[in-house]
Amino acid sequence: MNDNRENASSPAEAERYFIPYTLELDESTGKLFGIITKRPTPDPTNDNPDQIDFVQIDKEITKVSPHKIRMDLEARDFHHFFYPTNSVESFVRKVKNHEAGKYEIAERRDADIKITVSNDRLQARAQTSEAWGGKKLTKEQVDKAVEQAKLSESTIDKNALNKLTKTSKAVDIVLATAIPAQNGQDARLEILVQSKIEKVRNVDSIDAIDQHEVFDYSVVEEGDPLVRKIPASSGIEGLNVVGKAIKPKKGRDVKLPNRSSGAEVSPDDKNLIISAIKGHPVVSNSQAKVDPVLTLRAVDLNSGNVDYDGTVIVTGNVRSGFQVKASGDIFVKGFVNKGHLESGGSIYISGGIQGDTSNEAHSSFLQARENIEIKFANQSKIQCGGELHVKEYLLNCTTYSLKKITIGEKSGRGAIIGGCTKSNWSIRAKVLGSDAYVPTEIILGSNSVAQKELEKFQKKKKQRRLEATKLESVLRRIRETDDPTSMGDITLDKARKIENTLKAINEMIEEYDQHIDELQDVVPDSEQLQVQVESTLYPNVTIIINDASLHLEKEHRQVTIEKLNSDIEIRPLNDKE
Repeated sequence: MNDNRENASSPAEAERYFIPYTLELDESTGKLFGIITKRPTPDPTNDNPDQIDFVQIDKEITKVSPHKIRMDLEARDFHHFFYPTNSVESFVRKVKNHEAGKYEIAERRDADIKITVSNDRLQARAQTSEAWGGKKLTKEQVDKAVEQAKLSESTIDKNALNKLTKTSKAVDIVLATAIPAQNGQDARLEILVQSKIEKVRNVDSIDAIDQHEVFDYSVVEEGDPLVRKIPASSGIEGLNVVGKAIKPKKGRDVKLPNRSSGAEVSPDDKNLIISAIKGHPVVSNSQAKVDPVLTLRAVDLNSGNVDYDGTVIVTGNVRSGFQVKASGDIFVKGFVNKGHLESGGSIYISGGIQGDTSNEAHSSFLQARENIEIKFANQSKIQCGGELHVKEYLLNCTTYSLKKITIGEKSGRGAIIGGCTKSNWSIRAKVLGSDAYVPTEIILGSNSVAQKELEKFQKKKKQRRLEATKLESVLRRIRETDDPTSMGDITLDKARKIENTLKAINEMIEEYDQHIDELQDVVPDSEQLQVQVESTLYPNVTIIINDASLHLEKEHRQVTIEKLNSDIEIRPLNDKE
């Protein structure tokens, strides 16, 4: 018991003396009580001159204050205990209101630890409470909590573990983190031969450089390796915080390229394609073939029209009115003037192609199942199933490419002027249109059902990702600002609900990704449907992307044009969103 005054000097004085309250600690429970003394009441029949001084009693009660009680608590070494909010102030009010009785003021608490394992078993957090006048957290307590949580030793952060017993403050830290699985490497194709090799020119030679001699075209012998498949790996297992294995994702397989005539799988290695004949190799991730090569000095009156099952190399020009058809690639080191070229592979023209628009039809025509590379094209019709690369310009041409179109190199003009240029991918040029405002049309993509479905799932994924980011921010603020020892049930419940919502959102995003992957195989990626202009975009250029259209009425410089939501927007070329 804690008396508030010295003992009275005589029994009479002790009887008159009043102690408003005393303090009592229950050692078994650690609870600290304040006991309020019942205030005496006057007895009118008592004629004793030493009757209790009620005025003095009221003065003693008036002296009671939170400050005085805290001084008494500190004197008794109770000030380190845990005090509920306003517990001292509440006790003072009861004293002043003469509410005699026994009231809990504080509690002696030992330090404690709680380890929580996340639902996905990828992380474990340790939350400790500090000692309030009780025993500090011991290594034995920590070890026992770790054992009860069944944490795998290899996932525990040793520094975090040591911190738990070295600090007297409450902490909330990540104690264990799963060892992630290492997913397997995807299978890949290693192309072992090049179809063409750029010539090394002697810039110090006094002889004039022949600008038509750009490449040497490769020839392989029977049995030469063409492409090798590096198989996918299985990956390495991970470990979650409770010691269970995390299965890795096996790397995705890739098929060997389709083999046409002249290429075969090696009898000694099922992952290697080799040449079956001597000829010109054409190798990509989708195809491996070796074509017999037909070499001509020119296509003119001496050769007549050419229709050949294989690759054709023309070391000179294709003269006006002649045709070259080949099941393989066509290489022309000179120019094509009002010619007609059709290739089952790619077309490479070191010079350019010139035509006219007599009878409202282009007199020069290029068609390739794969890529087309030319220096320039004028008044021509061009169709290719791969990529189109033009060094100088497209002038009044009708052009279509299933993949990207690139106009211009470092030294080239890189202009698209007039005509209609269509790509199912992207277009990059230095200049679109001209200062004469020649009408120029650019078309990207298509307004297909699959395209709309892809855009729908991409939009949903973006919305869900924004929701997840906001929820992660809220959860992070809760963990950073709330004292784990004083965090209420409402806050904990809110955090759990946010975690469950995040899990559901991430599952939806995974489902959207599956749909997007399937649709991207049949439609171009909408993020790739863009026009990039490195220099000048002139007025009177019309740009159509899927179902959106934009007619330019003013000049722009160094811009990217793409479809965002339902509108076509123009932004600076190097502005990455």
